[in-house]
Amino acid sequence: MRVGNKSKTITLTLILIIIISLSINAQYSNFKKNSIRFIDGWSVNFNMGLTSFFGDLSVYDYDIIRKFSDESKIGVGIILAKKISNTFTMSGQILYGGLKGTKESSNIYFIGNVLEGSFVGFVNLSQIISPKNPNRKFNVYGTLGIGLVMLKSRLYDLKTDALIKEFGYGTNTIETLIPLGGRFSYSLNTSFDFTFDISIRRVDTDKLDTQIGNNNKDYYSYFSFGITYNLFSSKYSDVRYNQTKTTQKRKYPIKKRKIKH
Repeated sequence: MRVGNKSKTITLTLILIIIISLSINAQYSNFKKNSIRFIDGWSVNFNMGLTSFFGDLSVYDYDIIRKFSDESKIGVGIILAKKISNTFTMSGQILYGGLKGTKESSNIYFIGNVLEGSFVGFVNLSQIISPKNPNRKFNVYGTLGIGLVMLKSRLYDLKTDALIKEFGYGTNTIETLIPLGGRFSYSLNTSFDFTFDISIRRVDTDKLDTQIGNNNKDYYSYFSFGITYNLFSSKYSDVRYNQTKTTQKRKYPIKKRKIKH
C-alpha cells in the first residue's frame, strides 16, 4: 500500500483549496463573525445510491443507462461533518458498496465490494459566488479528499462460473483512494437538508477487477441521495442568523418633544 505521486499532488491541491476558500471568506467578514464555535456546525448525513465500476472489465462507460443496470450495485454511506466556516466544511466518511463487471469477449466476469474510510473537504461554491447570503436554501459544493479502501474481488469464468482469481479473501487488501466530486444540497429547515452527491473514487491499484499488470488504475463512481441532520440545529441556526442580520433603519426620524417651562 502506497500513495503515488498523483495522490500526493491531489492532497496538496486539497490543502491549497482550503487555504484559498478561507482567504476568500475572510474578505467579506472578520474572524469573529466568520468563525463557528466547536460545538456548532456539526451534522450527520445518511446516504444511499449506486457504486459503478470503471476499469478493464467495464464496457458501458459511455452508456449511463447500461452502466447503472449492468455494472452497478447498491452503496450506502454515512458522513460526519464539521462546518469550519460559511465556505469550508471538513468531514469523515464511511462507504460500503458492491462492484461488478463483465467482458464477454474474454469470457470472464467479476464481483466485488469495497469498504472505504476517507477525509473529504467541502468547498461551498455558492458561498464564494454570493458571500453575503449564507442562509440560502440551495447550495453547490466541490469535494476533494483522501482515504483508504479495503477491497474484495473475485474473477469467474463466464460459462462455467468457475473461480479464476481473487483478492481480499484470507488477507486484507487495502489501498489508497482519492474521492473527487460535487454535492447539491437543499435546506428543508434548520434541522434537515436533502443532498445529491456525485463522486469519482480513484484507487491506487488495478485490483478492483483482479486484472493487474497493465498500470491502469481502476476507479468507481458513487451517485447517491441523502438526508443531513444538523446537530444542535437551534443553536446553530441562531449563529447563522446573527451573522447576517442588521438593524432596520427607521423610515421617519423621531420627533423631539418640546419641553414647556
